Formats: sequence, structure tokens, C-alpha cells
Amino acid sequence: MRFRCRFANAIPSRNGRGFSLLELVTVLWALTFVILVGVTTLLGAVKIEQAATASFNRQNTRNRLADQFRTDVALATSAPDKFGECSASTAFLILQLTPGNYVLYRWEAGRMERAELKDAADSPNWISLGGHFGGAEFSRSAGGLLLTLRLTESTNSPARNRSTEIAAALGGDRR
Repeated sequence: MRFRCRFANAIPSRNGRGFSLLELVTVLWALTFVILVGVTTLLGAVKIEQAATASFNRQNTRNRLADQFRTDVALATSAPDKFGECSASTAFLILQLTPGNYVLYRWEAGRMERAELKDAADSPNWISLGGHFGGAEFSRSAGGLLLTLRLTESTNSPARNRSTEIAAALGGDRR
């Protein structure tokens, strides 16, 4: 005599027709974890790329400013103390290229600006040389032949402020 269980057909057989709920939840959890790690990695890469781009742009701005400053100082015959109503200071530099031809540099409102003038009667047309530095300062050596531009880049910590000095000889190689 054979016994037959009434509930034998109530238990589904595993013959490859589907997945259990536990298996689906496990796969979804693993996919969520992989996507979370991928998004976090992608956001980190984007922040690093933005920081690298900003650093590259700041370096390019400093290099262009340094090239322009060195070229102007090398072409200059003198650096007078006065030009019209303007006086040279740590925030203002006057360069005389030829008689009647002047180049002015000024540090104002966090930007370095440059103007070329033919004579004192002209009004300066200021052109921004880019960059938003924390500070800039012009200085001269004791003999007056070496001009220095010191750019200071502000950081969150005053102890870590970076300074770049750009020096050029008045008259360049001609002296």
C-alpha cells in the first residue's frame, strides 16, 4: 500500500522556471552597492578634474602675466616715479618705453590691469591681465634696475598663502 501525501503538490519544484524572492533581493542589493560605488568614484573624479583645471588656469594666468611684465620691463628705458597725475607705488608701476610711450600697471580690486599711453594727456584704457590673486606688490631694487612683481595667492590658511615673484631687469639685455 502506498501512502500519498496531500500536500506534496503544494511545494513548488525547482525546475528552472524562476527565482525566489530572497535571490532577487540579494541581486538588487548587490547592484545598488555597485552603482553607489560607481557614482561615488565618478563624483570624486569630476572634483579632481575641476581642481586640476582651476590650477592649470591659474598657472597659465601667472605665466601670461609674467611674460607680459618681463617683456614690458625689458623694453622700458626707465621707471619714472610720476606720470601726469599718477605716482608710482607698491600698487602702481610706471614704465617709459620710449619718449612719449608709457606702459602702466596697477593692482586694483583684486585684479592686475595694464594700459599703454602715448602721452600724459591720454586717458588710460585699462586691460585686465586676468586672475584674481589675493594681492600684488611692485618693488624696485636699490639701484632701480631690477623691478619685481610679487603675487600672493590667498588660501584658507594664512600660513599657507603662496607667493610668486616675477623679476625683470629694466632695459633687459641691452644694459
